Amino acid sequence: MHVGFLFSGVLAFILSELTWLTARREKHQALENLCRFLTDGNEETALRIARSMCRHLARSLFECLDLWRGSAVLDNVDFAPGSLEALESALSEGKGCVMLTGHIGNWELMAAKYVASGFQTATFVKKSYDTRLDRLVASFRQRYGIVSIDRDAPDAGKQTLELLKKGFLLGALIDQDTKVASLSLPFFGETARTPSGPAALALKAGAALVCGSIARIGDRHQISITCLEYEQTTDRTALTADITLRANNELEQAIRRHPEQWVWFHRRWR
Repeated sequence: MHVGFLFSGVLAFILSELTWLTARREKHQALENLCRFLTDGNEETALRIARSMCRHLARSLFECLDLWRGSAVLDNVDFAPGSLEALESALSEGKGCVMLTGHIGNWELMAAKYVASGFQTATFVKKSYDTRLDRLVASFRQRYGIVSIDRDAPDAGKQTLELLKKGFLLGALIDQDTKVASLSLPFFGETARTPSGPAALALKAGAALVCGSIARIGDRHQISITCLEYEQTTDRTALTADITLRANNELEQAIRRHPEQWVWFHRRWR
């Protein structure tokens, strides 16, 4: 039996059920967020979405493991009409491109698909509490030619600018409240701290900016890309806020289209 089929099916379902039973704090946070920001307090709908989220995350994990084993998982990843062309256009200026994205769909497959499509790709990473997990994720990304930038490293900004000069596509996850330079911007109707450093670095480098997301649609995945066009101004702070807000809006719409594919257990609003 094909490993990918087994992992994406029965084993993913078992893992999702175990996660649902044991991750009580995360489950409570997910249901609270869903009721507050998406389902208008409808607990039954929130429960359905939260359980589907667990199944999606488990399936995504096994898809990544299947890819690691050499399966042709990326053959199931498509670009939405016009999205590949939008990315090619953004990179054609030769100044690199910063993609603002989030933990939507199988975001690891999205980065691997970019490399497979011929784009030099780098991503920001945050070290976790478990060095073994860090090594696993790093080795996965290295295997597929994805350059990792430690966001907390003293030279992270310098490294980013150098990669943009080389024409890299730099992916930055901006949908979580983390200890980085951030702005309080609307997200699902309430303000949430949103990382602003990636947009600021893109402006400093004169790089293109896009918003990207990936969604599971049946047994396939689809990448959608929207250009975040801008004109340089003297008020770079205001421009950074405007671009980050536009990306927030794009990501919110992507989540609303596929709410079960976002990490609702994160404390996005504090």
